[in-house]
Amino acid sequence: MPIYGYRCYEHDIYEEIFCAAKDRPEVGGGDCPKCPKCGREMERDFSPGRGRQTSISYGSGFISQALAINPDQIGEHHKLFPDVEVLPDGCINFKNYKQHDNYLKKTGFQKLPQKIKPKGKIIAGP
Repeated sequence: MPIYGYRCYEHDIYEEIFCAAKDRPEVGGGDCPKCPKCGREMERDFSPGRGRQTSISYGSGFISQALAINPDQIGEHHKLFPDVEVLPDGCINFKNYKQHDNYLKKTGFQKLPQKIKPKGKIIAGP
């Protein structure tokens, strides 16, 4: 059976429903999950590759070297972000997607879509 994802984009709440395709809740039909904060019907989330690790966890964590800080600043960082783990080398270890996204918002960083380099021509040798 497939897993269907629904999200309240206003409150960034995600819910999964495991059911047969014929039993899938339709958006606008009144049977979709409701957001626990605002009570509105959640929208269908078509994001690929979510599986069971949606906003809950990164599995074993996600270490970001791009957001690394100087090890001398770890104490100050813990005061500002007590729930975010910083490794001794200054790399930041995120537990889940939501923590990562909240961190990016609070620090003012933007997560840009990944750019994929187009393939060049393949030239066969003699």
